[in-house]
Amino acid sequence: MHLRSRVRQMVTIPRASCSVSFEAGETIWTESSTSTNLTEIETMAEASGFAVSAQWVDHEWPFVESLWRAL
Repeated sequence: MHLRSRVRQMVTIPRASCSVSFEAGETIWTESSTSTNLTEIETMAEASGFAVSAQWVDHEWPFVESLWRAL
């Protein structure tokens, strides 16, 4: 999933000491959808310097949202 900026803007995240500028029409990648199991998600997080903080599982549909935090 991508979000598209409608206008030229500067976005600031104070607690992360981060500012990012976007041009009108520019996109930012916000989500990837892949087929993995819960163990694989934790392994991917750890291998890239993160830990899984929470997971929300939809048992009706094979779907999970994962919140990662930097180690």
